[in-house]
Amino acid sequence: MSLAYPELVLSAVEGQSRRAYPDRLELADLEWFIELGGLVGYKQFGFSEIRARQDAELTEQLRRYALARIGDHKQIEVTDDSFFLGSVDYMVRQTEDGQLGYTALETNGGSSRGLTLLAPPDVERLMNGFVEMLRFVDDDEPSLIIVGHPDNDALITEKFLTAYRLKEALEKERPGLRVRILSIDSFGRQRRSDEAVIVISPHSQLVRSLHLRDDKVYLLGQRVHLIIGDGVMACHHELGHRRADVVLANWIFPFTGDKFSTYEAIERVRDILVPHGMYPLRFWRAWDQADWWRYARQDLQKWTV
Repeated sequence: MSLAYPELVLSAVEGQSRRAYPDRLELADLEWFIELGGLVGYKQFGFSEIRARQDAELTEQLRRYALARIGDHKQIEVTDDSFFLGSVDYMVRQTEDGQLGYTALETNGGSSRGLTLLAPPDVERLMNGFVEMLRFVDDDEPSLIIVGHPDNDALITEKFLTAYRLKEALEKERPGLRVRILSIDSFGRQRRSDEAVIVISPHSQLVRSLHLRDDKVYLLGQRVHLIIGDGVMACHHELGHRRADVVLANWIFPFTGDKFSTYEAIERVRDILVPHGMYPLRFWRAWDQADWWRYARQDLQKWTV
């Protein structure tokens, strides 16, 4: 089914609540979409209750402490479009000497979902990260930006906020530029050559509509400048196997999407991470069930001897 997108959904909300069209889409406004989704048979999940329990002050203290530990901020400065913009899942563990440590369980790419369960200042910090991607986009023509999401995404309201923040940034950067947010169904019929467009689309439609030509990515014949959501790249028969001339969160998706690669990377730099309380996992790669049983038996024998 086609989704109700911001311009349509907000109009419907006005009819239901008789509230004025907002001047700016705020995090709290996502609750409108979530409530409306149920009315039109498209259930959405919201994290307002969890978000209200988050400790923004604690998060800020941890962030400043981490920056202080790093010392040289040039080590984490983003200087080109090869970056990681996503989340990492950690597990708390007890070390052999009884201390607390941490282990990375999974790295998530640019399709990160669930970011709105964070405290509002942290959500906006993540939105700023997406906006920062615009500085790597050529400004010789109005931008075409894609915000991809899984099919039947119950957290699509997060993509609304992302798209809106990008729209705001483009309008501020280039006063007078017309910027619109469209569904992929509307895009082909409605785009003008002098306007920037942000297309929100499920991965399944993007896989069919994107193509590669001269190392550039095109959507229905028009060049794409920026893509948020590396899931579509991983599924695409061409884009999943070669790098193209488009800004993407993230081009390192072949590694962040592979737990073995994540664990191997941590193992290789364990001498750097262990002093900071980050410990590698014991891991192996199994290609089939027989492999899995063989590795499991070997590892269990080591620990039971």
